[in-house]
Amino acid sequence: MPEAYAISQEVVVPHRRERRKDARPGELIDAAIDVFAERGFAAARLDDIAQRAGVTKGTVYLYFSSKEELFEAAVRQTLMSSIAHGQSVLRDFQGSTTELLESVLRGWWHGVVRTKAAPLAKLIFAEATNFPELACFYHENVIEPGRRLLARILERGIASGEFRDVTVNHTVSFVIAPFLYLQFYEHSIAMVVPAASVETESFLDSLIDYVLASLAIRGRTT
Repeated sequence: MPEAYAISQEVVVPHRRERRKDARPGELIDAAIDVFAERGFAAARLDDIAQRAGVTKGTVYLYFSSKEELFEAAVRQTLMSSIAHGQSVLRDFQGSTTELLESVLRGWWHGVVRTKAAPLAKLIFAEATNFPELACFYHENVIEPGRRLLARILERGIASGEFRDVTVNHTVSFVIAPFLYLQFYEHSIAMVVPAASVETESFLDSLIDYVLASLAIRGRTT
């Protein structure tokens, strides 16, 4: 290997410490999600998050100024990212609206409901009145964009003649509710009584079947 090439390689390869520094925010967010899920937002402390991440509290402050900022970062990395993915799917999807809706629902299931981010919804609903600014942040960046995404899908299906003419705003709530129920239930009762867990793929399959059946134009034969 020519000497000049070896030197250039040494310059462009990131130092291990630099790579570690780049990964640190994600590690802190992962630790924060774990601590928030276990203790709730009010009871979680930055010391607990730092300990879970294997760093000092001072290291946390290098990246996040407060517990609130960490929570917002966790929401951006998980829930907002999943919604953005769904919006991308909606924009580029070429198939039927039935296929589109199923794709988005399965994406939310695997991207949120079956991930460590699932307890964030229960946390914000439980502590909204104590932390109104966080509740407003969550509403603006998760609830409303998620509802708009589903509304656009339903409107697409109605316009194409695939779905019956439902009240879109109400139907969006009906579609979202089972996912929220599952996230609340699995991270409360089912954690105390594991045998009571209902978080299975068959639950998702049944939910999708139910939603699509409720949207089908009555009297239509396939």
